[in-house]
Amino acid sequence: MTAALLVLALVGCGDKTDGSELIGGDAGAGTDSGDTGDTGPSVDLDCPEIEHDEITESQPYGENVPIEATVTDPAGIFVVELYFKQETSSNWTRLTMSAAPGSDLYTAEIPGSQVRTGGMDYYLRAVDLLN
Repeated sequence: MTAALLVLALVGCGDKTDGSELIGGDAGAGTDSGDTGDTGPSVDLDCPEIEHDEITESQPYGENVPIEATVTDPAGIFVVELYFKQETSSNWTRLTMSAAPGSDLYTAEIPGSQVRTGGMDYYLRAVDLLN
């Protein structure tokens, strides 16, 4: 038996203070006060870059599914998360992905207990230190 995995969205970013999500990272969502004399800190409207090879083939039933992605941002990374669910479910499970110190390679595993027959969906979300 196998379970098919499908990537819904490869890039997501949000605000680290309120937990909001912008799937696809709408960088044009910011506003400009029009005050050219503003000397306050600049606003970072760019999402972290996520490089990930999608899992397109079916995975063995009941076995862990390793997920890895290279995540970079000039401001630094605050958190990288993996969200997954059964295709027929409306409830997402969130896992925090981890990286070795100084590494841009983030990893996590979808637990085998969650890998069942039928399709599964997953996506990755990253937040930089300035959002």
